[in-house]
Formats: sequence, structure tokens, C-alpha cells
Amino acid sequence: MSDANYTAIKDNLTTYYGKAKNILTATLYPASGEIPKVDAVKVVNNFITNANNNIEQWKNNANILSDSFLKKTLDKQQLTSNAELQQPANYSFVGYSKDITGHKYNFAKRIVWKPKMGSGSTYEPLENQGDLTEVSWIYSLAGNETKYSFTFANYGTTTGYLYFPYKSVKSSDNVALQYKLNGASPISIDFNNSAIIPSLESAGDADGSEMATTADDSSPESQVKAEKASSTSDVSTSAVNSAPSVDQIKVAKIMLSELKFGQNTIEFSVPTGQDKVAPMIGNMYISSTDKNDNLVYNDVFSNTLDKQDEPTSVTVNLLKGYSLAADHSTYFYQFSSSNRMNESNPTYLVGYIGGRGNRNNLNSSVTADNKVASPSVQTSSRTLTIYVNAPKDGQYYIEGSYLTSNNRNLKFTTTATANNSITYTVKGKNNWNTLGTFNTANNDDIETSGSSSSGQTNESKTIKLNKGLNKVVITSVMMKGENPGAPYIGNLTFTLMSPAMMDAKK
Repeated sequence: MSDANYTAIKDNLTTYYGKAKNILTATLYPASGEIPKVDAVKVVNNFITNANNNIEQWKNNANILSDSFLKKTLDKQQLTSNAELQQPANYSFVGYSKDITGHKYNFAKRIVWKPKMGSGSTYEPLENQGDLTEVSWIYSLAGNETKYSFTFANYGTTTGYLYFPYKSVKSSDNVALQYKLNGASPISIDFNNSAIIPSLESAGDADGSEMATTADDSSPESQVKAEKASSTSDVSTSAVNSAPSVDQIKVAKIMLSELKFGQNTIEFSVPTGQDKVAPMIGNMYISSTDKNDNLVYNDVFSNTLDKQDEPTSVTVNLLKGYSLAADHSTYFYQFSSSNRMNESNPTYLVGYIGGRGNRNNLNSSVTADNKVASPSVQTSSRTLTIYVNAPKDGQYYIEGSYLTSNNRNLKFTTTATANNSITYTVKGKNNWNTLGTFNTANNDDIETSGSSSSGQTNESKTIKLNKGLNKVVITSVMMKGENPGAPYIGNLTFTLMSPAMMDAKK
């Protein structure tokens, strides 16, 4: 128990073993003084019994909180609301970079689709979504007594950090959000664009975490809480994060004080008496230290490094990471070479990036069966926005799987530098049953005669990324006077150009 991660466990054990010793020393019928109260004896006995049975679980919890994080995925059952409508039946992404207006649902989960049996151009949701993805959003906390709450175990420190992705539903929203820790007074989360983390400034306003502090928590002490003083005089009265926007996903970071030893509950709501709405919020993360930011970001956006020491590439899992579509037609598609859905390891692709037309021919005149044909944009405005947590500053090659019968192009843009983009055309496979794999490093499956970057043919094979989170926008551009759209694309890997390759380019 000498490990620093176990300080709270050790303190609690010391406290209750001390109480047990005092009871045993005095006996239940002391010669002088009061007889130990039955309830007090039960509390001590229960704690020690619980500790003996669960000490390894407590230690594991403390290690996870210190070395990484606890993840609490959104649970619709923990959302109390009078809203009755379900998310639109045709949605797949459920997170959009364009305004959503007139919505009457408060929860939406990412949905994977497949081709409808007997139809090559009509799609339907998978019957069993299972745990394919954990991406979901709380769209609204409007209404009397509407709240979202979750509970987590803490056997680490009395302070911790809460993280969660957030954004606006529409640009005109006047947002407000507050939370309670263990039933204490609500603490307001202030949204202010002046709150900037220096390490993320290089990526501009495209990425997402601003440092936050929280107020003193007056929650009651639990019976298993360490009996030692804790000062909160240097803690602010509100949590500050940058203002949410529609076309960006940001990650809130809030310092929690006076955490209980054991179970803790956080409850979100909108302050009463204000004409405001909550921002959209996503999955919750708890850590006992603020040193685990990158681990949280990598999980939120499903980024995986090629190695822990000196990584040189990062892979983005499109299905599992938070991202934004600009149009209702953009969707996640389960693909297998024969289009049979019983194959053991299907590939998941994103379709309807760029181009024209609507999935399932849905348009604004169709409003039946809870289908919504908005947001609605086409051609180069029909984008996919992802986030790449680059391990280093530099130029990165892009590799990924794709599906298209005819030649189509992809354009990747970031805000790392002005006009930083790369555009190239991938080769069609003459059918919709064969996956290709493009790689800009060696032009695999790339039509070199038609590729371009920054408007100049074959000028570059790479895109500039800054160390940390980078907002990357993907779309397609005109080809021979038309915009057929991008190919369907799968997971993307960004690989740092080596110093040798950089020297060779000079």
C-alpha cells in the first residue's frame, strides 16, 4: 500500500482499523466511559469487511484513475425528460456541423446502415447495432426537472477531472450548463472563448479542450470518507470552457473537488430562470490527474498511435470516434465483399461525402415516419469532420481503405496553416464489391495524372499537422465539370514523413 495511488485507501484503512482497535481495547462493556454504539460498531465492521473483500478492486480503480481514466458512456435511461420523440429514423451520424432546427428529441445514438435486401440503392439500419460504436449525444436538457446523471466509483484522490465532448445544436443557441456533485449546490460551467490551453493554441479553434476549474463542493461526507481536512480556498466558483460552436467538437475539462471515497454522482441540468439551452454533450471521462488529457482525446476521437514511445503515425477509427457530418445523407455503411452481412469481420465505411443526391431519395418533401431531410448541403459543402491527435509537428502521408466503382477524389483540409490541403483521385475498381487501399506515400491506388494539392498537380503527398488535436475536414471537388462525390472511406492513418524524406524533398 506504499504506492502513491493508494494513499486514499491507506488513509481510510488506517482510520477504520484505528476505530476497530479502540472498540476492542475498550471492550463492549468498558469499566468506565460509554458503551460503543451499535451503529458505530456496524459501520466499522462493514467497512473492514468490505475492504477485505474488495481491496484489489479498489487498487485497480485507483490505478485506472491515475494512469488513464474511467469512461462512462451515455445511458439514455439516466436522462430524465418529458421528451417523447425518438431521433430521426434516417439519421446515421447524429452529430452535424450545420444547424439542427426544430428538433424535439433529446438523445441520439450513431447508427450503422446496410444495403436493403434486394435493393442496391436503398439502405436500412442494422438489426443489431450492439457495441459497434459508443458515440451518442444528449441533444437537450430542456424542460422542468430534466437532468442527466451518472455514478462512478472513486478509490483514488479527493480531487479529479471530468472530461466530455460538447458542441452547439445551432449557431443562435444561448447556452448554459450546470452540474451537481453528490447532491451539493449546482456549479455553473461558464463558456468563455478567453479560456485557452497554450499547448492547443497551434491548432487554432478547430480543436477542443480548455482548462476548467470548479467551485467548492459542499456535499456531505460519506461514512467511508477519510477523516482528514481538505482545503478548497484556492478553487474558483465556476468551471470555464470555451464557447461551443456548431461546426466544432470541443472537450470540456472540469476540476472536481471533495470527491467521496466510494460512489459519486454527477448531475447535469440547465440553470432555471434563464432563457438558455444546454450544449450537446457526449460520453463522460473521469481521471484523478490532469496529465491524461491525450489519453482522453484519443478515446473521444478514437485515435490509436502506432507505438507508445516515439510514435510516428496515428489511425482514426471513423465509426468509433466522435466526428461531424454536414448533411443528413452522410452515413456509416457496413460493407462485405459479397454484401452478405454474416461475414465475421465486416468493414465500416462512410458514404455520401460530397456529391449530389440524397440517400434513400429522401428530400424535404418527405416527412413521414420520423424522417428528417436536414441538415441538407451538397457537393463540396457536404463534408466529414474528424480530429487527429498528431504525435509531432510535421508533414503527414494519408492512407485508408475506400470503395468506388469509378475514379473519385478526396480533399483533406486542416487549419494548421493557411490553405493547408491535399487533393487526390483514387482509382475506381469497376464495381462496388472490391475495396481499395490508397496511400499518398507511394501513390497506391491513386491516379497520379489527376491528383493535386493546393491547386497544383502532384505538388505534395502530405498534409501539415501540428502536435496535438487537429481538425481535419474531408470532402470532394469538381471533376470534369461535375462533383460525383468522394469514394466511401474507411479508417484513416496519418504517418509522419521521416527526416530522410524531408531532406530528399529539399
